[in-house]
Amino acid sequence: MSYSSSSNLGSGSSSANVTGGTDEIAKSIMGIDINLEKYFEGVIFKIFKYLNYIFEPVQHTFTNDVMSNHVQNLSLIMFILTVIIVIFFISLLFNLTLYLFSDKLLSYFTNKYII
Repeated sequence: MSYSSSSNLGSGSSSANVTGGTDEIAKSIMGIDINLEKYFEGVIFKIFKYLNYIFEPVQHTFTNDVMSNHVQNLSLIMFILTVIIVIFFISLLFNLTLYLFSDKLLSYFTNKYII
């Protein structure tokens, strides 16, 4: 099977070859010639370079027991932080509830010293 790279799209006298359709649309919309692909590749390359530096393997001389203790300590710290975040979230919900219904709560009290 052989495919032809050029095709006739219409039977009219004007046949336009569409090459780089998105570039032409971007130029016509913005009115200037901006190569967005170059900028995206630059940004993505910088992000991958930074992440590669963070996640690249590092040589160490620790034993497996020491490394397993590190993992255990990290998991304990993460659990404690999770509990603290849950406590903060519950206190936020409580404070929002008090704030939203403060007028109704204040209407229950007639003593000026409580208010």
